[in-house]
Amino acid sequence: AVPAQAQRSGANVLASGERDGAYYTYGAQLVKLLPAFRVHNQNTKGSGHNLEMLGSGQAALGFVQADAYALALRQSPEIYGGLTVVGRLTQECVFIAHRKGGPIDTLEALGQPVAGRAAKVAVGDAGSGMNQTWSMLSTLDPNLAQAEVVQRGGALALNQLSLGMLDAVGWVSDPDDLDQVMLRAVRESSDLDLL
Repeated sequence: AVPAQAQRSGANVLASGERDGAYYTYGAQLVKLLPAFRVHNQNTKGSGHNLEMLGSGQAALGFVQADAYALALRQSPEIYGGLTVVGRLTQECVFIAHRKGGPIDTLEALGQPVAGRAAKVAVGDAGSGMNQTWSMLSTLDPNLAQAEVVQRGGALALNQLSLGMLDAVGWVSDPDDLDQVMLRAVRESSDLDLL
């Protein structure tokens, strides 16, 4: 997406993603393809952060998950309505891990009380794509808004899920990348499974 104000100001920042993530790698590849445009690959916290940078004119280009963009457009059309979607980067899907034998075994169960408390779902750090995706899912299914959102991701979240400190952990990634670190960790765990 390219904001009009960034085009006018000559900004050359590409808001991509976390330095060790797929979006940042895509950004590095794109920079090589655009040498005449002097594009700088800026590491960020993810789709939500990229949207903020695009909306404020701090970035000329940005990688944003489609559902994060849809949510931002719904909430602030005056800010995000002027962005131009250039194209689709890759196919992605939502993965949600749960503890085998735990209280959550369906997506619908995340919207229900667990032992007298709200279900706890980790959705990554603030500004991450999954954080935005969860907000959009909760908008589409208001029952999911009953879950307690924990801003935590990665190995820490999966470890806490295994220990019963969380009820679910969500992330967004390419469904064809079976070696993706979160998916691999769940597949190799005897305690965890996917919803």
